[in-house]
Amino acid sequence: MKKVLFLSSILTVLAQSFYSCKSEGGANPPLQTSFPLPNEIKEFMYFKPGTFWIYKDSATNMVDTVTVTDTVAIPITTNGKYYEQYQTITYSTHYKYYFYYSINTSWSEKCISGNQSRPCYNIKHIMTRPGSFIGENYLVFLPFQKNYWGYASMGIDNAIVRTTDIFDSVSFNPFVFSKVIQVNTSSNLFYGGAETNFYIARNVGLVRKEITPKQGNKIVWLLVDYKIVQ
Repeated sequence: MKKVLFLSSILTVLAQSFYSCKSEGGANPPLQTSFPLPNEIKEFMYFKPGTFWIYKDSATNMVDTVTVTDTVAIPITTNGKYYEQYQTITYSTHYKYYFYYSINTSWSEKCISGNQSRPCYNIKHIMTRPGSFIGENYLVFLPFQKNYWGYASMGIDNAIVRTTDIFDSVSFNPFVFSKVIQVNTSSNLFYGGAETNFYIARNVGLVRKEITPKQGNKIVWLLVDYKIVQ
C-alpha cells in the first residue's frame, strides 16, 4: 500500500512539474516550412527585361550598355517545404559576357531557422558566355550589416567580400539614389583579381563600379542613364 502511495505521489509531482513548465514556456513553436524571399532583398537584385543601365568609363569615355535579357522567378516545393528562386540575367556590350544575379532561399534555410543575427541571404554573381565560363562570386550578403564579410569566391584563395558602408542617400552626378550599399571585394575573379568597390542602390541596382587592378590605372564606371522595370 505504501509503495502504491509513494508511486502515486511521484507521478503527481511529475505531472505538476510538466504542467508548470508548459504553462510558463508555452508550446514549442512549429518548424518553419515556408521560405519566401523578402521584398527588401528583391529590390536590390531582381529586374525584368526592358531594364538597362548605361555606364561610361570616367577616364576613356568608353561606354558599356548592360541590358536585362531574361529573369527567373520559380516557386519550389520539396519535402513539404516552400522556397523561392530568383535570377536576373544581364548582358554587357563592353565585356561581351552575360552576368547572372541569383538567389535561392533554400541556401538560407538553416540560417533563418536558427534565428541567426548575421545575414542569411547571399546573391551569387556569375560571369559566363557560350564556350567560356569565368566563374562565380558572392556579390553581397543580405540583410545588410556594415563591416559584415564573407569569402567571395571558391576561385581565389582568401578573397573577401565586405559591406563597407550603407548610405540613406548618395549623389552620383546627375542622379541621387536612396538606400545605397557599398561592397568591397578584395580580389574579384571577374576582373583578373582586381579589387572592386560596387555601389548598389535599392530599385536601381549597380550605380557605380570601381575596379583597381593589381597593375595599371583604376577604372571607374559611372552610370549615365538607366531604365528600370521591376
